Amino acid sequence: MGAGATIFLTTLVVILALIAHQGKRSRRAQASLAMILLFLSLMVAGVGVLLFFTLRLEGGAGISTAAAGAMAAILALAGLAGMALCLWPLRRLTGRRVKRAKLAEPTIFLGVWLFIMVLANNLIGFIAFMAVPDVTELLPGGGDLLSPAEILTTALPLVVVALFGVGFLIRRNVRQTARRLGYGGISAPELGIVGLFVLGSLGLAFAADAAFEYLQPELYREVGDISEGLFVPAGRPPLEAALFALLIGISAGFSEETLFRGAVQPALGIFATSVLFTSMHIQYGPSVVLIQIFIWSLAVGILRRKINTTAAFLAHAAYNFLVVMLAYAGFGI
Repeated sequence: MGAGATIFLTTLVVILALIAHQGKRSRRAQASLAMILLFLSLMVAGVGVLLFFTLRLEGGAGISTAAAGAMAAILALAGLAGMALCLWPLRRLTGRRVKRAKLAEPTIFLGVWLFIMVLANNLIGFIAFMAVPDVTELLPGGGDLLSPAEILTTALPLVVVALFGVGFLIRRNVRQTARRLGYGGISAPELGIVGLFVLGSLGLAFAADAAFEYLQPELYREVGDISEGLFVPAGRPPLEAALFALLIGISAGFSEETLFRGAVQPALGIFATSVLFTSMHIQYGPSVVLIQIFIWSLAVGILRRKINTTAAFLAHAAYNFLVVMLAYAGFGI
């Protein structure tokens, strides 16, 4: 995704979050949010239908007709699901009783709607991974080693969405926002638990890597080349490699944990958050590694629930750092 599209989508989500939090005390804001999301859902469904009929008339362009048809179906279904979701706040606004009233709450309503749309987008990404001739076209920098700017510009939108998603500067100040996101102190015994968690994560990663190589050897080589190109600073001096690994660890750990475990998990739960988190890892394709990522995400969610987001961030950052450095040393995971 280009920088312009990232800025546009991030700004759109922030605006929707502002309206949702205003909806906590304003029926007009609630109605505005419902109508905006209804319109956007209709647009998404319309794009899916348009793509379907375009395929029937002209056939697929660049990818197989089956893959393009699957993309069209996902868009149409996501749009229909979004429109159906809008019934909850609209029914409540008209004074009718609604079951599962929590879905009519503006912030929850927006969160579930975004969950549907992001998941649909990621499913389309997995289809594209399987369908396009050159997967590197889908990756930042064409599959080359990520630059510090690319790493930070990927992380920053997640943090911005997390902050405004929980009402920063709208309903919460800095301290209240940090508390809502789950950030806080961590004791020495809890730090020890984080260390053990990281070791267990590495063990799970090695086991998943072995299973991946055995069960899907061709995809294993393809994904390995992609991961090595993006995340392994091969040929760089050790200090530069360590700084790169540290940047990957801290930026990905902080941004992803702030959004997923900090903002999303308290609203949608560990399971749904883990589904969404796993779907973000398009670079692994339809591989068994996704099972490992899902299990790991469930475990990080439990770590966040039992301790806090600080523990989840430290575990994620340390794990990413070690994975990059092990790959740099020739022990790829």
